[in-house]
Amino acid sequence: MILLCRSLADTRQIGKLNREQFALAMHLIHLKVSKGIDPPQALTCDMIPPSERGTPIPWKRKFPFNMKKHLLDPGSM
Repeated sequence: MILLCRSLADTRQIGKLNREQFALAMHLIHLKVSKGIDPPQALTCDMIPPSERGTPIPWKRKFPFNMKKHLLDPGSM
């Protein structure tokens, strides 16, 4: 669960968190520990740290399926 929260917060997928990303990870962990709310599978737009809004999110984080395969073979889903 902690790894999922950290992975979600690492929006740029560089292996380390800035202050906003760390705050997001702690928020997700706090929701789970205090209220039993599971972290989402993907961040919603309002969960993305303010300094990163408008920055493209890597496609593999944004789509739950293999986008390249889908684009090459639309019947693959």
